[in-house]
Amino acid sequence: SLPSTRAYALTALMKLGTRLQDADINRIRSLVSIYCSCHDVELQQRAVEYNTLFRKYDHLRASILEKMPVVEKIGDGKERHETNQNGNEIAAPIILQGEPSTEAKPQEPNQVFDLLDLLGDPADASPAPSNPAHSATGSLLGLLQDLKPSEAVPSRMEVYKKNGLLVEFSMSRSPGEATLLLITATVTNSTSGDVENFSMQVAVPKSFQVELLAPSSST
Repeated sequence: SLPSTRAYALTALMKLGTRLQDADINRIRSLVSIYCSCHDVELQQRAVEYNTLFRKYDHLRASILEKMPVVEKIGDGKERHETNQNGNEIAAPIILQGEPSTEAKPQEPNQVFDLLDLLGDPADASPAPSNPAHSATGSLLGLLQDLKPSEAVPSRMEVYKKNGLLVEFSMSRSPGEATLLLITATVTNSTSGDVENFSMQVAVPKSFQVELLAPSSST
């Protein structure tokens, strides 16, 4: 599936989390943390922001993710022109809110999670089951379970190779710390001379925290 589909599913889960029990919220947190190391930058950023919301601003999560009010549709603001008894054209007042409708508004189906079933079939008009919230939530959680990254984060990555200088990153997870990633940089000089004035700098997004340790050896 496309990364945009996964992003929609993550956002839908976060909004559902304000209406679910603690057991389901813990499952949502674990699914969000999976995508904090996703290769897609947009999806990774969205997951990191949601993970930060869980860890640091959980007391504000319900108000941040509350239901947004429906925006009222405003007319196009165009003037309607009419003619008087003498045949002269006159401008009618601008109508902003539209004309009143005499037709009865059809009742919408009482299915809260229809729009959140991103990859499922369109919902029919039959009555919802006795426990629709639990069923739809389970389907959405199962959706993201299937969308776990198929390939694991590589344990070793070549990040720079030029002019006889090779920089490799070795990555590993710290036991018991799901959000902590340990990266060991190995610099190799394949030239006959020494490398002078070598400096390594690290930059991360504001949602991350980085700690850069001193090199273990200069040779």
